[in-house]
Amino acid sequence: MAGVRGYFAAVVAATIGLATLCAGGGAVRADTEEASYLYDRPVLAIEAGAHTASIWSQSVDAAGRFAVTGGDDRTVRIWTVADGKLARTIRIPIGPDNIGRIFAAAISPNGSTIAAGGYTGPFENSPIYIFD
Repeated sequence: MAGVRGYFAAVVAATIGLATLCAGGGAVRADTEEASYLYDRPVLAIEAGAHTASIWSQSVDAAGRFAVTGGDDRTVRIWTVADGKLARTIRIPIGPDNIGRIFAAAISPNGSTIAAGGYTGPFENSPIYIFD
């Protein structure tokens, strides 16, 4: 039951974020001062094949084919439920301290769209990332 509530909370958060983006707010360009909270140089990321820190959110598509997880290691991971294997790792822009931590991840019922959000920027401008 808690997983269902978490799923709907993530979907609501993603919907609000998408509505904000469609209304013209929430978009941040990486080449502006607004994005100065991000690292200005490449950051080495080692691919461990699994999360390396706490997982804060998980979601499964309606058919039970794919699961998506997000956590403190600043990654969103897509898994195939049938065999439990990692299908893809998505990395969002990261910065110092907590910037980049994922607190909510959701997958659409048909499994075609993923939304992820968390501490992804300054408090007043934390985008929700949408992936096809």
